Amino acid sequence: EYLWENTVNYSKTFGAHSVDILGGVSIQENTARNMSAYGEGLSSDGLRNLGSLQTMRDITGYQQTWSLASQFARLTYKFAERYILTGTVRRDGSSRFMRGNRWGIFPSLSAAWRVKEEGFLRDFDFISNLKMRASYGEAGNQNIGLFQYQSSYTTGKRTSNYGYVFGQNKTYIDGMVQSYLPNANLKWETSKQTDIGVDLGLLDNKLMITTDYYIKKSSDFLLNIQMPAQTGYTSATRNVGSVKNYGFEFNVDYRNNIKNFKYNINANLTTIKNKIEELSPGKNAVANLQSLDF
Repeated sequence: EYLWENTVNYSKTFGAHSVDILGGVSIQENTARNMSAYGEGLSSDGLRNLGSLQTMRDITGYQQTWSLASQFARLTYKFAERYILTGTVRRDGSSRFMRGNRWGIFPSLSAAWRVKEEGFLRDFDFISNLKMRASYGEAGNQNIGLFQYQSSYTTGKRTSNYGYVFGQNKTYIDGMVQSYLPNANLKWETSKQTDIGVDLGLLDNKLMITTDYYIKKSSDFLLNIQMPAQTGYTSATRNVGSVKNYGFEFNVDYRNNIKNFKYNINANLTTIKNKIEELSPGKNAVANLQSLDF
């Protein structure tokens, strides 16, 4: 396995303005190798040599390689340390998808306003901090098995039922079968989230109050979906479904000390609502959650 990353950064301040730019590339590759064998007839349990086996029952092995390449950039702009704007973008390419669906682009944008730094609030000493913020971002997921987009074949002996019978003597010949149903249309699973929040600090930041409202929509889940029996396969990887989550998060934190005794009191409240906006193909009703297939 190897990971190679390179980044370049540029920062500049001119008057009340400041700019910070970051760009980079990343390449990751992982190769897994496996070989195993088993048999019987060792003259001693202390022997660790396959050649000492009187009967070799089976020998298997495989090698798998996957890779991930990325380009990314971030721009942060600040004015008078009161207004902050940050934009990022990632372009990720995964070997787990077929050419044409291999690359995904995931942008994000955030803005913040430090209201406490405005002149109309500077004389309010009991307000230590007040910041309003909003953000939008997209993220991708590519965690599926390797080579799900193309056909894969498995060989096996009589015990695996992968062979064929020929002739009047019904001679069994070892063969191979397609191990799973491929899907050349597989693509990145995506999540899109919007967040609006306020940070409030009181009493020299001893009392901190944070509140957020969020909306998150996830779609094209990469899941193994049950297939009809007539296909000859029990399941196949598909992009299916869409779910929307939204709600509020509220947190209150109070920190103080009495001489050398420090204490902290924290309370939080979270609400969440889930809405299924799209089901697996062929489903238009839900009898129970397990029937969703995702």
